[in-house]
Amino acid sequence: MTSRNRDETLRFERALIVLNPAAGQGDADQVSADLEEILEAAGITAEIRRTEGEGDAREWAAGAAAEGFDLVLAVGGDGTVAECAGGLVRAEKAVPLQIIPQGTANVVASVLGIPTDVQEAAKLADTARICRFDVGRFPQLDRHFLLTVAIGFPAEVVEQAPREMKDRLGFGAYLWAGIREAWNTKASRFTFELDGRTEKTDAHTVLVGNMGSLSAMGLDLASDVTPHDGLLDLYVGIGETPLDFFTSVVAFFSGSDDEKHMAHRETKKVHITADPPLRVQADGEIIGETPVQVEILPSALALVVPQDYKRQDDDSS
Repeated sequence: MTSRNRDETLRFERALIVLNPAAGQGDADQVSADLEEILEAAGITAEIRRTEGEGDAREWAAGAAAEGFDLVLAVGGDGTVAECAGGLVRAEKAVPLQIIPQGTANVVASVLGIPTDVQEAAKLADTARICRFDVGRFPQLDRHFLLTVAIGFPAEVVEQAPREMKDRLGFGAYLWAGIREAWNTKASRFTFELDGRTEKTDAHTVLVGNMGSLSAMGLDLASDVTPHDGLLDLYVGIGETPLDFFTSVVAFFSGSDDEKHMAHRETKKVHITADPPLRVQADGEIIGETPVQVEILPSALALVVPQDYKRQDDDSS
């Protein structure tokens, strides 16, 4: 197969650093100082802006190229990364995005093999390899995601792990919330409109994936999911009882083809409804309730990746 988006190697001169001071447990002042030092040594002039609320990162990233920046650094968790990505995808002229992981889970960075150490991650700007990635979009909300959309149980876990708990327990906050919510999981009647066809089933969990690995959690799930194929992967945990839930989890984690408990579909877009409605989260952020529409934007984002990043498609080497 011939690649639709050959990788590039670029040199940068002026970077916009979008820093979420509320992300993770690091010292924002120290992180800022480290980034400025590393980038200056690489000959890159940097400007740092600290987010104060939702939408800041998206707005600044969208206007980065117009302001003369040729690189955007997202410093924070997966939510900050998704906001910056959304802004860049919106822009008439976009620039590459570099991730400096400072969140609780940092799943996007883990998938890409980006170091969690600030200084090591920042050094990637000096040897930048640029790779194009698909981006998920909620057209009715004009929001974007890189990893997954989760409906039902995973969304409840995110909602039951508030910031104060994550500050105290780190990723353990998600584990605690997951154990507690697993026994309370209830099914809804789902309707999926997939590229012109309709399917219905009782389910407790729905995942719409763009990237498949969750290696930050010590797991390698759905490894056939690739952010380079122009498709979304829909996973549906089928059933109504707690036993159905745990059986689906085992099927998903094991990569089994057990369609009775975990159905898998590929699609370019999907409209999802649930009765009763369920919470929806994208890349770790609660965005509302069903119904929701999701689509894929092929090769929409340029990301800075390590030199040894292995593309999850036929062109990987």
